[in-house]
Amino acid sequence: MNKKNSLAVLFDLDGTLVDTAPDMIATLLEIISTQNNGNSIPKDSIRNYVSDGSIGLIKLAFPNADRNETKQLQQKFLSIYQNNLCKKTKVFESLRNLLRIFEKHHIKWGVVTNKPSRMTIPLFRELNLACKYIISGDTLAYHKPNPKPLLLACSLMNIKPENAIYVGDAKRDIDAGIAAGMKTISAKYGYIKNKDNLKFWGSDLIASTPSHLGILIKKELRIT
Repeated sequence: MNKKNSLAVLFDLDGTLVDTAPDMIATLLEIISTQNNGNSIPKDSIRNYVSDGSIGLIKLAFPNADRNETKQLQQKFLSIYQNNLCKKTKVFESLRNLLRIFEKHHIKWGVVTNKPSRMTIPLFRELNLACKYIISGDTLAYHKPNPKPLLLACSLMNIKPENAIYVGDAKRDIDAGIAAGMKTISAKYGYIKNKDNLKFWGSDLIASTPSHLGILIKKELRIT
């Protein structure tokens, strides 16, 4: 990597930079309760699927729902969740400090997520998190694992992809980062399913905790 002012770090949102699981889990449990389908899913199990978004969570809770029912339940989920975006959601511990270090060293950072802008923008506002570069799920017609959202972020930052790091907690994040020509870090502390084996994702590095992620990134950027 080159000079510090030519470097950038991009994060996935859910499960990587921000712990959105508590509010998404609460939303799903509310829907399960109102549907009265007798389903009982442990919160830890739901947490592992949060990175799959609303549709993934609905399919987890209602595996036998047909296409129309699944769509209706998803819309209900989104409506409830949008009104409860930041009840218990928070930035992962130690990562706010990492962002302050970026500011101090003039290192650009941003977020590339599949979450729609009608949720990402209010969420950042609620979290009092100033981010100049946010690529949401509806910014383009393409979503991760397609690399185009990542390439757009680099373009807006005026950063070459090979001088950027992308951090994510899902294989599609790493696939997108690799396809974009970026260095990649898997967030093992995120919403990882039991069947996932991060060693096979192909990322350059694996961060076991948010604090470990900070150590890895500072080492890559050569900052203290």
